[in-house]
Amino acid sequence: MLLKISRILVPVDFSDRCLAMVRFARVLAQQYQAELILLHVVNPVFVAPETGISGPAFLPVPKWLIERESGRLDNFAKEQTDGLPVRRLVYEGLPEAQIVELAKAEEVDLVAIPAHGLGVFRRLLIGSVTAKVLDDVACPVLTGAHIEKEHHAYSPTISSIVCGVDPRSPDSKPLEWAASLANDFGARLAVVHSCAYMEKGSRPEYADQLQPQLAEIVREQIRKLGGEIGRAPESIEVSVKEGDPPHAVCGFARSIGADLVVIGRPHEQPHPGRLSSDVYNIISHSPCPVLSV
Repeated sequence: MLLKISRILVPVDFSDRCLAMVRFARVLAQQYQAELILLHVVNPVFVAPETGISGPAFLPVPKWLIERESGRLDNFAKEQTDGLPVRRLVYEGLPEAQIVELAKAEEVDLVAIPAHGLGVFRRLLIGSVTAKVLDDVACPVLTGAHIEKEHHAYSPTISSIVCGVDPRSPDSKPLEWAASLANDFGARLAVVHSCAYMEKGSRPEYADQLQPQLAEIVREQIRKLGGEIGRAPESIEVSVKEGDPPHAVCGFARSIGADLVVIGRPHEQPHPGRLSSDVYNIISHSPCPVLSV
């Protein structure tokens, strides 16, 4: 698979985590000669009516505030984006809605957003804006829940990639993306599949025989992809780890010091707009940035 990344959208909230994510986006932009689109969204002011009969209204954002935020964005991440094609945009509205709409309008190939903040329910894990983006955008999303806060000390590299796979899934995109990135960056590629048993804490007697069988199923899936992944199947490490997917994938990534985790993000859900808890938990607990495709 020939990886094509020509436009990368980075939502900006001026935080240190965001600046660190720009550093990671720069690594990808340099490799693929991609344009960076830095987007900052100014929230409107909502006003509740006194009578309570009608819904809340919002006041337009004053021009001076837009100008001030545009100035902040012009000076944001200058060092990290030096030498790259960059567009800096300031929009008004709800951040999650504007991010999703711009990603669609610009046909961006990747959204890079740090996962942080508080929301409600599942969004407590990664932040409400990030959760909405993951739910609604069609392109791959790069997140970093534990990306270094001290951005000046953060120097991202891509030398080791972990790809979480499910041999029961027909979707080969996670493996194709992981293999393409590994090829382009000359990185180590390791594939991991979780083996969760019916009852938590119970390990059946056949577990020792089951794991090699599952590993062979994964290897066969890799062999069937053949030239699509652009890498000899024998060069890809395959591991089967006990536990649910978040523990298996994140634990394995931590054990080998991975720089990036690649997972699938199903776009056809039984409940639209709600990804599985496994996806959210992997993103929330991964020791390194996660690319969900």
